[in-house]
Amino acid sequence: LVFGANGFIGSNLVDHLSKENKVIAVDRYSREPDFEKDKNILIIKADINKDLKKLANLNKKNSVDGVVWAIGDIIPTEKLLNQDKILETAVPAVVILRDYLEKNLPVVLVSSAGMLYVPKARVTETSRIEPWTWYGLQKLILEKALLLLAKDYQNQNLRVLRVSSVYGERQPLHKEQGVVGKIIESVVTKKVFPLYGSNQSRRDFIYVQDLAVIIAEVLVKKLKHQIYNVSSGQGYPISEVISATEKISGRKIKIKTLSKRDADPVHIDVSNRRLLGELKGVKFTSLQKGLRRTYNYFKDKL
Repeated sequence: LVFGANGFIGSNLVDHLSKENKVIAVDRYSREPDFEKDKNILIIKADINKDLKKLANLNKKNSVDGVVWAIGDIIPTEKLLNQDKILETAVPAVVILRDYLEKNLPVVLVSSAGMLYVPKARVTETSRIEPWTWYGLQKLILEKALLLLAKDYQNQNLRVLRVSSVYGERQPLHKEQGVVGKIIESVVTKKVFPLYGSNQSRRDFIYVQDLAVIIAEVLVKKLKHQIYNVSSGQGYPISEVISATEKISGRKIKIKTLSKRDADPVHIDVSNRRLLGELKGVKFTSLQKGLRRTYNYFKDKL
């Protein structure tokens, strides 16, 4: 059961899971499904704020053996005029996921690494948490709520995945987020790339299809911890991403340097040592290969 099934991460996950599993794909579907339609996929159109009763009863009508919450309704750079919005996802998540946690089913929450930890050279799961954006605060509220629920129901199968900077096919380009997507958009459309801050700022980029494989593994593996960082384990400066994209496309990217925004960390390298210590044999797509796949996907769509 995947919530946020038609989003960037969710749609790639549905594609991966449906190869060998039945998947219940829940989303508002404000557009046609991005994932490949398959007989293994049951599409349920619903709004988590308006259809709580319908969504809370899904387990009674379907044999659910695992749940992924991949819903994100605000973005890191968003400045909220109505701060209540940070609870618009947290409250329905608690109501909907309570039943699955009570039944001790595996539940995976897709959270954020970059917006939770205090930025420093290398962050681990025990590094200091101090969100500095509304996006990060929303993720932390959701994490804490589900961890408390899991404790109340003695659920040993809740996993919180704090994911680094995700990129790849279907990355939303209409939002002010995702530096790789914006670089790809600039090179394909010949638009100016807005660089906020220094091109030496580092990010730990993870290819979305690698993330989908890891989520699928976490759903079925018996793991020791509740919280895991999910990253490639290798940080890159933005300048290197730009250079690699220019080489792949054969085009020069026009850059306009702007002041750093509050939501942009200077450096964030995310340790994946805990995860790799338990998930043996995980392989990561190289940045160059992932960028090439992403470029090839968007060059025919923009």
